[in-house]
Amino acid sequence: MIRESWVCQGIETLRCRIVGVVRLTKDEQTTLNNILASHPTFQHHGDVSGILSALSDKERAVVQKHLRSREQQRQIYERLASLQHLKYLDIGFEIQEYTGHQPRRTPDTLELSLESGLGHLGSLKNLEMFGFEGVEHRIDGKELEWMAGNWPELKLMHGLVDDHFEVAEPNMEKPRLREYMQTLRPDIMQVSFFRPSPSR
Repeated sequence: MIRESWVCQGIETLRCRIVGVVRLTKDEQTTLNNILASHPTFQHHGDVSGILSALSDKERAVVQKHLRSREQQRQIYERLASLQHLKYLDIGFEIQEYTGHQPRRTPDTLELSLESGLGHLGSLKNLEMFGFEGVEHRIDGKELEWMAGNWPELKLMHGLVDDHFEVAEPNMEKPRLREYMQTLRPDIMQVSFFRPSPSR
């Protein structure tokens, strides 16, 4: 995606699953959070000079993986940001019926956090629909505030609606995030692509 040049810069619809992104595991994220708390210079400026020598081998490996992830995501965001005519951007699951197998979230994809570079997508002023259903994102309140303020034409969002599948582990953050987005932009409709298969 980031190695090949794109010819269709004027496209208005893009649906694709972005995979292969370097992401920290939960344990690695905990390690990184502890490092950030102890080294505010790195936390605020990404400056690793002077701290790597003070870290253990495990901690250095986590920091280096984190930096690779940030650089990779930055390049992807910048590529998407170049598609300034986009009205429909969906990086989540395809429309599908639920047939008894729990849909798995995509772990190796964009975080969709401001720290990871979401702000690059501020160029997509024509965006009317944004889908990230099934993505292992790190969206929180500040990301929703950013979307509400930077995508004035946004009318539809896929990714914050409960799936209501009995075997699926519920995402307890979805209701909170969905309600907050509704307070920010009540004009944006929240929907899900997933639907139960017809009863037989």
